Amino acid sequence: MNADIKVDMSAFVKALEGIGDRIAQRQAAEQDLLAAAEPLVQQMQAAAPRDPGGRPGFAAETIHAEAQETRSADEIARIAIGPTGFHLRFSEFGTSKEPARPWMRPVIDGGVGVLSATLGERIQARIQAGAR
Repeated sequence: MNADIKVDMSAFVKALEGIGDRIAQRQAAEQDLLAAAEPLVQQMQAAAPRDPGGRPGFAAETIHAEAQETRSADEIARIAIGPTGFHLRFSEFGTSKEPARPWMRPVIDGGVGVLSATLGERIQARIQAGAR
């Protein structure tokens, strides 16, 4: 005795076909975001507090942009820009004994437009290259 089992795999096959495209889109988006973020990274490095003793690795040297895991299916890519040093939050936000001396927020507020414009230019270039 045999049983005929039919399984509609079309949705699964369609999902598999899109995986390669999604990975390529994510890689391209991450490259574009990281490139567009570079001016902000440089501005943050210039604005960051310096160690009075001149020790390396205090602030500016720890500021960078890096790709992050996406948090939802709607996101193609996500990056983080900022320092890795824990102590830098004290100068940015202040403490009970020291007032805040923001250096990161002004760079972000002033740089979002530049980042958006640069990202738009890079995406437009990709679209034009793909149309050729």
